[in-house]
Amino acid sequence: MNTRDKIVKLAAWRRQTVKPAVSGYFDPLLAAHVERLESLYREMGPLTVILNEPADVIVPLEARAAVVAALECVETVVLPDGTPMPEACMCFEEEETALRASFFQLVLDRES
Repeated sequence: MNTRDKIVKLAAWRRQTVKPAVSGYFDPLLAAHVERLESLYREMGPLTVILNEPADVIVPLEARAAVVAALECVETVVLPDGTPMPEACMCFEEEETALRASFFQLVLDRES
């Protein structure tokens, strides 16, 4: 399947399925995210990922969607469309805050 075909707007996804989904910012997508998604894939099968927007965006939504959709374990990437987002069975947002902080610190440490 073409990676871009995996990316849908929220309204279209709601009409298609009621499959459980995971949500997160994936901004930027880190190796720890990929490992976690692959682990969930082994437990649950193909994943639907709902992309949310962090307050301080680094990578544009469309670029993040394309990268996440390129993962073999991801079946669908759902983009926000202004309507309330559904609840996900697993939310990455909280753990992403810590992952992101660690990543930025690593970058700063390597620049020093």
